[in-house]
Amino acid sequence: MNQFVSTLSGVHSIQRYQSGTVKSCMLSEENKISTCCGDLVPRFTGGEARQKFTGALTFYESGEIKRISLENQTIIATPLGLYPAELLTFYKSGALYRFFPLNGKLSGYWTEQDESALLVPLEIKLSSGSFTAKIIGCSFYENGSLRSVTLWPGQQITLKAWNIEYSVRIGFSLYENGQVKSLEPGKPVLVKTPIGEMIAYDDSALGIHADTNSLCFDDQGDIIALTTSSHQVRITNLEGESLLIAPLKMPHPLTDDQFITLPVKVIFTKDLVSLFSGTCEQQFSLSESRFELLPHSIENEKL
Repeated sequence: MNQFVSTLSGVHSIQRYQSGTVKSCMLSEENKISTCCGDLVPRFTGGEARQKFTGALTFYESGEIKRISLENQTIIATPLGLYPAELLTFYKSGALYRFFPLNGKLSGYWTEQDESALLVPLEIKLSSGSFTAKIIGCSFYENGSLRSVTLWPGQQITLKAWNIEYSVRIGFSLYENGQVKSLEPGKPVLVKTPIGEMIAYDDSALGIHADTNSLCFDDQGDIIALTTSSHQVRITNLEGESLLIAPLKMPHPLTDDQFITLPVKVIFTKDLVSLFSGTCEQQFSLSESRFELLPHSIENEKL
């Protein structure tokens, strides 16, 4: 048992790394732990329908606290200000990595709507402005700069990125200097790219976290990645040979009468354009290829 765990009361259900050091534990008594976010009380009771059956404390193998699941929602001090939290994660240094206002378990007894009813819209202040929305959580760089904000399902905000306002769902991520690194468009948006203007939107985007999103910018504000279902791309090489890459329409894996769209993902790196369609990835030289963007309508596509 590591030295810190030995100072706690009511420790049980210990899990260990292969090295023998404590990986996680549960508690049956109240303990107060001092952190950069304030004094926190890890979870020590159970039984609620929405409560996840996980360790109250999780540790790095070297012994530092990695995660704290709180007994009650608590107002914590973050680099952004004071916010409510039920779950926090930390860097090895003790700096805050992520916080989550809620940490409920969705089930037949506790739905997303039930959890959402407990969530209060929070104001997030950025260098480019502020917004108020329900969020899943925020993450930070180790120096305290905001790294990403993940929005609650169904929430949309307006975010100014590189002097352009975007409708955003799911969330966004930032560089350490506060400039936007990536975002998930809330609606199809026309953007400038090295191969022409494209409509960026990912129908299949998942809202697990917003550390990475489909529309990405470099540190100068140029588009370096996007996802589209609105375009097919014809590439012609120096020999005049052409290839057409388009979004795919596939039968839904769970139903016979529905279909899903597999969009095209485009990544720009120096002189290369990488196009992903389904499981296929192909790369083309910007200087040695001609790119033609054609409209694409999934609805009119036949299987």
